[in-house]
Amino acid sequence: MMDITGGITSFLVHSALDALTSRQKVIANNIANANTTGFSPIRMAFEQQLQHLASLSVQPNIESTLVRKFGDFEHDLLNGRMAQTEKGKSVELDVEMARLTDNLIRYQALLEGMSKRTAVLKMAVTGGRG
Repeated sequence: MMDITGGITSFLVHSALDALTSRQKVIANNIANANTTGFSPIRMAFEQQLQHLASLSVQPNIESTLVRKFGDFEHDLLNGRMAQTEKGKSVELDVEMARLTDNLIRYQALLEGMSKRTAVLKMAVTGGRG
């Protein structure tokens, strides 16, 4: 059942924002340790899981399954199960800065989408008045 908070789409957007926040922390850690001897960069790998969840969200009567799968996704994310160390590689600051910028743009796009959705809901509730 769809509710005014956005249902599955809202879960997906919030999960993506959490994932991007985690990625931002990992990239910042990589940059901070760029000159640390023996440090191997860490990468977050979650796009495939989010794409899979998004593809499931269009199937009818799957909301309860998706809520559980989103919970599993967030649990794995928060417990570092999506972080992978790139053994034997060193931190390349220009690559990390590009990843940082890409991550920021994705985050801002999601926030902008949420803001526009909220504006549409507000207009619907107020009848277009203020």
